[in-house]
Amino acid sequence: MAIFADTESKMKLSPPWITYQRKLEALFEKDKDIEVGQIYETEEGYDLWIYVHTEKKHEALKHLLPNYLDFGNVKVKITLKSDTEDETFDEVQTVKDLFEGNERVLDIKEVKDSTQTQHLFVRFKPEVVQFFNDDTSDLNGNWSGLAQDIARDVLDIGLCGVHFTTAPIEHTSTGENVNKPLGEWP
Repeated sequence: MAIFADTESKMKLSPPWITYQRKLEALFEKDKDIEVGQIYETEEGYDLWIYVHTEKKHEALKHLLPNYLDFGNVKVKITLKSDTEDETFDEVQTVKDLFEGNERVLDIKEVKDSTQTQHLFVRFKPEVVQFFNDDTSDLNGNWSGLAQDIARDVLDIGLCGVHFTTAPIEHTSTGENVNKPLGEWP
């Protein structure tokens, strides 16, 4: 008797470049300025197009996503599409621009530690991101995780002092979930 009888016929393992595309899509699905396209085959390998509707976010992605992904014998080119391009680059501002207006983000704060080193925290709302990915470790074939982990996986962040975190779940006396932005904690 198969426990997975409902899902066995539907399961087809997705290659890792499809999982990467799905992670990008999940990270930005609530951002109206970024549309992650499907991966399609070309003569040179595969191409993933990302349509960006603001100059700031186009520049941010241009600097934070790799141009190519290498999955062993498979190469995936990432192509950003936008009407305009700006050649200026400020690492911290780039990350702030990228996540501005993204509904998965609770807040973005710059803070200094005890040594006066500047840090940028992108704090995501405490929610699970889930999408179908032919994941054999899940009964329904879903991939589940946190936006902070997706951001670490898909963005080429070599920036010192940029951190992705998830806000804690806060509850009122009535059980209502309340999250406060950084800087407003008692």
